[in-house]
Amino acid sequence: MRDIGLTLPGFLSRPFFDLGLPCDDSPAYTAPLDVDRRNLTAPTDLPMLWQTMNASFREELIQATGFHEYTLTDPRQLDVGLRTPDWQVLVDNVENFADLDVKQKVKTLRVLNRLGLFRCTIDITSHDQFIEPSDDSSAGVAWLRAYARYRLQNESEDVGYRIDEFEAIAVTAPPGLWKLAAIYQKVVQSVKHEGDVRAAEFWQEIHGVEIEKISSEISRQDYLMARSRFHRVHAFIPQMKQDSAGTQAEMELARKYAEDALYGDSVQLAYAREIAWPVRESLIKESLWNGDLDLALERAVNHRNADPFDARVWVNCGEVHLERGEAENALEAYREAARLAPPGGALINFMVGHCHEITGNSDLALDSYLASLSIDPLAISSAKGALRVADALGSRMRHWAQMQVEKLEEIGSASVPQPEPAYRKLPPAAG
Repeated sequence: MRDIGLTLPGFLSRPFFDLGLPCDDSPAYTAPLDVDRRNLTAPTDLPMLWQTMNASFREELIQATGFHEYTLTDPRQLDVGLRTPDWQVLVDNVENFADLDVKQKVKTLRVLNRLGLFRCTIDITSHDQFIEPSDDSSAGVAWLRAYARYRLQNESEDVGYRIDEFEAIAVTAPPGLWKLAAIYQKVVQSVKHEGDVRAAEFWQEIHGVEIEKISSEISRQDYLMARSRFHRVHAFIPQMKQDSAGTQAEMELARKYAEDALYGDSVQLAYAREIAWPVRESLIKESLWNGDLDLALERAVNHRNADPFDARVWVNCGEVHLERGEAENALEAYREAARLAPPGGALINFMVGHCHEITGNSDLALDSYLASLSIDPLAISSAKGALRVADALGSRMRHWAQMQVEKLEEIGSASVPQPEPAYRKLPPAAG
């Protein structure tokens, strides 16, 4: 049996292959999966972390390592010889999902979603109707199903998702963390996908009321998480109104609550790091939006130092350096991100190519655009970059790049047009 840890992506992201233990240097995004694994396979009730990676992350991870035997959409598809004991528990739960008690259903779906197996979540809940959840766990099943559908729809897989799925939970579920999470999604999606500030304000008011309604019934850390997320998403609203001071005030409160959550044992500390991670990233975007490039760099470096084995923090550094006109420093950051990817290998290699173009190294720019296309053959920006550089170099690859661009443009025009998310029309988002 090959050793997953012999590859850098496998070493850093081992749990996503077989629910194995994360290494000491694993990025923070492995912690939610590890905590959910422990909740699934032992009589524990550990905190509920929230960060979930895209389905494409799993695909890119397998591509980057070459461990194609882990390509699957259902845990039952993994060869028996490759299953760890924890993986077998997951398989057994999926096989017997209809007979599980509702709390164990929630634990099973949480692991499936963490692994990026959203399709399996949808499939095994297809016969369950949770239109009006009667308790918090039933609301959890409904939320996890809706979230799986949302994440697949976000990656252009048409599963018929509608935001009404979260609204039904937000309206009918009893008070609790799952109801709160549904309301949070209503706020986020009202901004990101609909650009509807009135809807965001309406649901955000409910959001605040519901947090306080359950404040005495949840752990202190869950409360701090909820308040931090509340203020981080609330920062969208003044931002949409071009209110810089209001955005800064909300982000400062989000930061404060995240800092207050930093305490406790190893699992609580992992939870605290998860709460802090998106706050740090949002603070970078807020300072970029406000044009404070020195503060943006300070925050980007802080973010990088807090989770240095996550490719995304290096992408943040690269973005800030480009805004500062520091192409060489941006190139260094993006190259480090490329070493650590996934996630985001196609975009990262495109940015490496872009920086090479800026600094006048056309040969390396072409290599990077081709590397991006090897990860995502549909990356039309990388194809156009390859064509542009190949044309300048007089490279024999120009003809291939021209055909690639034409094919991708044809695919784009033939496919169902996707409306541009409203948040892309705003300044860089503060959440």
